[in-house]
Amino acid sequence: MREKIFNISNFLSFSRFIILIPTIYFLTNDSGEIVFEQYGLKLTLNRAISILFMLSLYLSDLADGYLARKFNQITEFGKIIDPLADKVCIGLIVLSLVQQGDLPIWYVGIVIGRDLIILAAGAYLSSKIKFVLPSNKLGKYTVTSIALVIALAMLKAKGLLLNLFIFISVVMIFASLYVYGRRFFEHLKIKQI
Repeated sequence: MREKIFNISNFLSFSRFIILIPTIYFLTNDSGEIVFEQYGLKLTLNRAISILFMLSLYLSDLADGYLARKFNQITEFGKIIDPLADKVCIGLIVLSLVQQGDLPIWYVGIVIGRDLIILAAGAYLSSKIKFVLPSNKLGKYTVTSIALVIALAMLKAKGLLLNLFIFISVVMIFASLYVYGRRFFEHLKIKQI
């Protein structure tokens, strides 16, 4: 039986690719007009606009999952497009922040490397055993830690504050990769028995 992939949840997941365009535009075309500067943080008008688009990315991510569960619209396509949209959005935003000089390139390598490993492992599991590993709480907390690093970078945070959050985020990235790897091999082993 073919599943219905055209539903509101999947539409919201796909819409994040569209919302990403103005998000990156305003992030990389900084006006220089400062709207907030205090406590070593600085926010320009275009970055504030970009943050509003990022907020809409986040809210659409919350809404698609909620609606999929509420209206029983969970699909295999949705299990793929939702995390793919998340990973593309986070990857392009952190790359843009590196290009602007607000994040170190090695951090972006770790973030994108994690996402590529998870995408590749997920595609392998899906092709071999027709199963997609759902996200878990540690994965969600890890994404939240990355989002906090992005928020601080958007505010031009430097020094100890930014480095502390980068450190916490990197620890969580490796912890989530370890847990994902364990879950991956457990499911692979179970299906092969």
